[in-house]
Amino acid sequence: MPRVFLLDPAYPESVTPGFLRHAAERAGWDIVRPQFFLPGMDGTRWFADFERGLAEAQILVGLGDFMGLMQWGARLDEAFALLRQKIDAGAPLLLSGTSSLTPMFPSAGSRMTDDVGRIRDFLGLYGIHITGIKVASRIQEVQNNTSQLCCVFHSEDDDLIDPQLFDGVDKIVAYGNRLISYDPGVFPIVEACRAMHFFADEGDSRHRGNLGQRNAVAVRQSRSARCLMIVMTGKVLNDCERVMAGALPGWVDNQRFADNLIDLVTAHIRDQTQYSAIKVYELFSDLETSLGQLIQSVLVSYSQDSDFSALIPESVRKKLHSESRFDYARAYYLDLVLILKDQFPKFEYLFHEEGRNTLKLLFEINSGPRVHLAHPHKAAQLGVTFGADDADVLTRALELVRRASARLSDTL
Repeated sequence: MPRVFLLDPAYPESVTPGFLRHAAERAGWDIVRPQFFLPGMDGTRWFADFERGLAEAQILVGLGDFMGLMQWGARLDEAFALLRQKIDAGAPLLLSGTSSLTPMFPSAGSRMTDDVGRIRDFLGLYGIHITGIKVASRIQEVQNNTSQLCCVFHSEDDDLIDPQLFDGVDKIVAYGNRLISYDPGVFPIVEACRAMHFFADEGDSRHRGNLGQRNAVAVRQSRSARCLMIVMTGKVLNDCERVMAGALPGWVDNQRFADNLIDLVTAHIRDQTQYSAIKVYELFSDLETSLGQLIQSVLVSYSQDSDFSALIPESVRKKLHSESRFDYARAYYLDLVLILKDQFPKFEYLFHEEGRNTLKLLFEINSGPRVHLAHPHKAAQLGVTFGADDADVLTRALELVRRASARLSDTL
């Protein structure tokens, strides 16, 4: 069951948005969201709950209300660091309604305006730049809304660019679109065409649009196999609501597209989980094998013959005896680390960059990822998954062991 963290905070009267209820039915999404911070609430607990929600999330969603982030106040950089860690580790980020990051009449110097700008800057780190350029419709296509800011984007006009996301989708309708400027590696998925749309700046003067780029109102960031971000300025996935100009469209008007998004994001995390698990198991296997071979090679070089059992600490040697003989094949990962610790003076020159920090790293692996890597059936029953941090620490340890083995080969 994918764990989803909705960045929009829950007000006392809030209900779960319809798009997310639909995702729960379609793909089993389990929705968690922060509380709106109110006077008298325990601030320490609020931050801790928000951090835990982010840490446990597999999918991040925002529907245009960034108040949850802005309520971090002076600690907003901490929230950005947590978000970036999740995104870079493979948690997809899905944002609809980011035009709220470009307020029409900002109050210069206000904290809220500053925080909005900082959130825009955060998206800019991923090459996604939300502009204040409004997109308006030349003709009134939405019959129950009279606003020119309510726009329709058509497949037949080549507005819908991504073939995977718009499979079976003829059009989408959204309110409040702004143009997105984007860096190389970011791909437009919805474009406002000049035949059907026009552009205006904050003063309602006509604007030429994105020079040298598609006039994107939605983009996709997939700069690596791990990272996935889909950012839409218009309200595409929000609930329908009534305003003075009529009815604002919502996710039910874009249901086929919403289904495609749900399927894509869910498949992404499942692929990530499967890939990560396979990779982490392979890394641990390589680490244990390489460490065992390194220890054997070094201790044999200190022995009179191939029998190096006398150099094994007694507690481990007793465990490795089988049928009255020493059997090194019986050594598990922890046995190898204990042998290395006991005989480390013979190995220290091979790990001269890290020194005894090597032992600390290897012991941390034993109390961390090794616990479930050594018992895959138990891990599967408990629903344990492995992330980028597990792969990174195993990769670092494996590189240390391999470099030590290379230095040993040079000295023999």
